[in-house]
Amino acid sequence: MPDDYSDRRQFQRVPYRQEIQYHVVGLDGNHTGVMLDISSNISEGGLCLLMNEEHDKNTMLTLKIPVTNGEVIHVWGIAVWQSPQQDDGATVYNTGIQFVAIGDEEKEKLSAFIALLTGGRDTENRLQF
Repeated sequence: MPDDYSDRRQFQRVPYRQEIQYHVVGLDGNHTGVMLDISSNISEGGLCLLMNEEHDKNTMLTLKIPVTNGEVIHVWGIAVWQSPQQDDGATVYNTGIQFVAIGDEEKEKLSAFIALLTGGRDTENRLQF
């Protein structure tokens, strides 16, 4: 992640390695086919995905994020940064995704999930969209 983002974090990141399903939303509102990539961490404000494709800053995504008990939450996010790296000879992209829209019920599930992952630490900050 670029150094200038580390001081902007409002929410604590916690390790979260999970396959995330998402769609890229085009300017015309159309979605790409289903894409799957692996997350490396998550917070109440976003997550980091290790993506196989390069995306422009502010690319809009819809994401399905697995939480507890087989539940999946649906969120809208934007790519806020991307950093290429080599992985077994292939270029992959660490990508910071900021959550920009999430329903109230989904917000509560995400907050509870993050609290579970952190053991209840850092629960003062809550999602505000």
